[in-house]
Amino acid sequence: MTTKDVQQPDSIIRLGIPIAFAHLANMLMQIVDMVFVGKLGPEALGGLSIGNAVFAMVMVSGIGFLLGLDYFISHALGAGKQDEANGLLIQGLYLATWVSLPSILIMYVASFFYEPFGIPAGVSSVGQNYLQIMAVSLWPWLLFTVCRQFLQSMGAATPVLVILLLANIVNAAGNWLFVFGNWNFPELGASGSALATGIARVFMMASIMGYILYMNRKWKLGINTAPRRFSWPKFKMLVRMGAPAGGQLLIEVAVFAFSTLLAGKLGAISLSAHHIVLQIASVTFMIPLGIASATAVLVARSVGAGKPALASQYGWKGIIIGTSFMAICGLVLILIPSPLLRVFTADDSVIAVGSQLIFYAALFQIFDGAQVVGSGALRGIGNTRAPLIANFIGHWIIGLPVGATLCFFYGEGVSGLWIGLTLGLTIVSFSLVWLWKNSKNRATHQVTLHY
Repeated sequence: MTTKDVQQPDSIIRLGIPIAFAHLANMLMQIVDMVFVGKLGPEALGGLSIGNAVFAMVMVSGIGFLLGLDYFISHALGAGKQDEANGLLIQGLYLATWVSLPSILIMYVASFFYEPFGIPAGVSSVGQNYLQIMAVSLWPWLLFTVCRQFLQSMGAATPVLVILLLANIVNAAGNWLFVFGNWNFPELGASGSALATGIARVFMMASIMGYILYMNRKWKLGINTAPRRFSWPKFKMLVRMGAPAGGQLLIEVAVFAFSTLLAGKLGAISLSAHHIVLQIASVTFMIPLGIASATAVLVARSVGAGKPALASQYGWKGIIIGTSFMAICGLVLILIPSPLLRVFTADDSVIAVGSQLIFYAALFQIFDGAQVVGSGALRGIGNTRAPLIANFIGHWIIGLPVGATLCFFYGEGVSGLWIGLTLGLTIVSFSLVWLWKNSKNRATHQVTLHY
């Protein structure tokens, strides 16, 4: 394979599918954690749920700060500036470190507020210990994310998938050892699952950095000669692009995290059912998320190469592929809800509640696909602010208030929360597709880079 081959992905499917499966492999780690911890009962699974809710909220806001790399690296490669792409990789590692430090502190402090929020004491205690251990894994995870975005922009998504598959083996082995105390290892319960995930993420970080060094030596990319000093101008450039994307992801994930905390007020059964269905919906979401990443890369590369018409085509192709796939997923969820739920739990009470919720998850599939790929297309032309506004209005001004009202004031319980989530996603998806339709003709002058 030549350097040219690495740098010129030309198909959303060819680039997007390995990225999507990489996201699925990452999601598989969470599913494995749930399967192991789920054997300890609803209380332990509920603690894992609220721990992951806060971790996910902080993690995705951190990842959002790094999303500017997708645009800038792809744009630089489209313009034939490999040296600039290499420099952005180095600066991205600095940014990931700066983001990690306060984020870890925030999660540690947040872990003490579960019980005051109204979460039952047993669930709260498990969630606190789980989150405090998981928080430390954020730094290697964000460093891995920077390297992953560099490789995706280069068109080398398959190595990321291989690393994540190997990390799943590490994580599963760690769960087996630490959750139940096999082979005379300490029996840590849900906290052992967090420890296993942390070890897997260190493995991921080391492996992907090693692969980039190998790729650099094989294809002579010049990464070893890139400036290694911290660059304040590039840091500001990345933050200016990434901060709105981080805000958008925070708003989007926070609404699901907050809904999980609200579900926790309804008891362990409702909380467990909510978390399981949310995980099922998250699994299907990984495919359009991969398509969205590929769309962002190919749109940005087309803009960097001075081909706005091609950028527009990539955007629409991505949206159509993402929504079509999610329509099929919605049909599957409606047809076989019970077998899907039984993968995670044998508790009939949890399955009964989950069967109601999975209907709403099926409804919002197509809207979830449209909004995530629409956001990726807009990111490809440098527009990260409009998705931020759309998500804030759709989720926090309309969706969550409606869901909470139905849940607590109209007696709909956790189903009411899911009605609100579905409404919010519907509004966001229509907004972002409309924004893409009215932005595509401005792709030639929406972004100006100052390297």
